[in-house]
Amino acid sequence: MANSPYRAAIAQSLFEAPTALGIATLHFAPKHLRLEVGAQVWTIGNDTISVVTQGKRRAKRKSIVLEGAHLYMAKAWPTGEISVWVERKGGAVQRLLGLQPVIGMDQRAIEGWRQLDRLAAQLKRALSDYTRGSTAFEFGRGGHRVLTLKYAERMVVFARPIFRENPRRVVEVYDDGTIALPKRKKDDVRVEMRKGVEVIASGDRICFCRPDGLQVAAYTCPG
Repeated sequence: MANSPYRAAIAQSLFEAPTALGIATLHFAPKHLRLEVGAQVWTIGNDTISVVTQGKRRAKRKSIVLEGAHLYMAKAWPTGEISVWVERKGGAVQRLLGLQPVIGMDQRAIEGWRQLDRLAAQLKRALSDYTRGSTAFEFGRGGHRVLTLKYAERMVVFARPIFRENPRRVVEVYDDGTIALPKRKKDDVRVEMRKGVEVIASGDRICFCRPDGLQVAAYTCPG
């Protein structure tokens, strides 16, 4: 069947939203997307991410092969920022991109937040083949952001250890109360919390305790 401009318009959708870096434009087509924001153009397709950054003299290019990797679109709390993360083998994740909404309480800013939410929904849909059925959330700011993935039967938390560049898997919490703690070069340590689990946050330390107060695991957030 011959191609036509009408068919091409159906095959590709366009979404725009204001961000702190300027207007973000998402071109969404089957098995291919292109995101333009600020001086960067992100293209995802054929299991590859291509990034072109326009410099003062020339453009810089880099590529990330997604073979065996996973992508997640996360919404940050409480800022509402939209981000894209990649998880490679080894249990580490890297934050690739962040879209911060324009701050304000006037009608224009509120409509901008709505537009960014719509763009985020389409971006999540475009990345669905890479997410393994998870929903991603992001907490924190700067270099100490925490990524949480919610699956049907468990939650996985990634946080940046001290002296490490990227966040790593630090704990998994299952619906039956079991928690799994990764150990370097060893199998996960699994602790059954069948009678319930209490999570206590004190400063930068998170403790997992049984109802009788016995601590079975703890994690100190860096920074």
